[in-house]
Amino acid sequence: MRILLVCGSFPPMRCGVGDYSAMLAGALGRRAGVDVAVLTSKGVSPPPPDVPYQFLAVEEGWRFSDIPDTVRAIRGWSPDVVHFQYPAKGYGPLQWILPSLCRAMGYPVYVTLHEYFGEKNKGTRLSAALNLPNIIAARGIVVTREDYASLIPPSYAREMRRKFVKHIPIGASVHTCVLGEVEREAVRNRFAPSPFSLVSYFGFVSPNKGVDDMFRIADPEFHHIVLLCELDPVDSLHARILALANTPPWKGRVSMTGFLPADEVARILACSDSVLLPFRNGSSLGNSTLHAAVSQGTFTLTTSLTRRGYDPSLNAYFAAPGDIRDLSAALLRYSGKRVPRPSDFVDREWDRIAEDHECFYRQTA
Repeated sequence: MRILLVCGSFPPMRCGVGDYSAMLAGALGRRAGVDVAVLTSKGVSPPPPDVPYQFLAVEEGWRFSDIPDTVRAIRGWSPDVVHFQYPAKGYGPLQWILPSLCRAMGYPVYVTLHEYFGEKNKGTRLSAALNLPNIIAARGIVVTREDYASLIPPSYAREMRRKFVKHIPIGASVHTCVLGEVEREAVRNRFAPSPFSLVSYFGFVSPNKGVDDMFRIADPEFHHIVLLCELDPVDSLHARILALANTPPWKGRVSMTGFLPADEVARILACSDSVLLPFRNGSSLGNSTLHAAVSQGTFTLTTSLTRRGYDPSLNAYFAAPGDIRDLSAALLRYSGKRVPRPSDFVDREWDRIAEDHECFYRQTA
């Protein structure tokens, strides 16, 4: 089977859907009898030669004028399946018609929905309307959240009832990092000397992520915060976080790394005493950041709309969004708790995801 994955972004571009696509391409490419190519933006650096997939490119901008070259590239590779990932950075206008073009060329089209359009603001309504032709063109649709039906607009729901739909959970976007105690302590000491407990955050920074709440949940008497993210002082929220980090009582108790390669992110998460993800709308197992933390075996503290308390299999504690008191108490109680993860923990997770994809393609052929 020849599978063409299509995504507007791909590492090292900073996009969670691009990271997902890279992990999926690698896992599918490891399967016997499967050939994989990735169609992405031309400005992305080609992957190393040892990865199990090929690389096709669309001119940056994904313009309608790029249709002839893109169609030639797809026909030249001759896929059995064309699978689009939505949404992603890097896409341009071509994304709204390429699935229909592929269907017209006779290729089975599949679409993965990574984000949903239940919000009632103008921007998401426009995105939903533009993306509807891609839903219509698709033979099968992969959803990353089990509760997708409550998050899509009525136009999607009507069309998706005519389609093959499969829920396939996402996996971690970073690999498991296994370190000995000596090496772990050396990494920890780069940020905070003993006896401070290292509390990390990883991901993008937006209002719903609740990063500013970390300064209310953690205690500068006991904790050192590491922010594995980019902060732009021009952004008002980012400026507020920078001010909190550089003002007593937190001054000297916060480290900010900026953007880091995935391997270094995994290393720091694995060396942390806890990972704090205080999302204001709750997290779910459809969140790649949560998977990244859980995959290191580090205690993870987050929020949920439905789950409460400590889950030993995940080594994670779930509190109600905004419950600062519960989050603070859980951080003090569980920080430093660690469960062992094998080095291939993430690879095995993605192997299961790849198997689910291949089975879905074959069952809906």
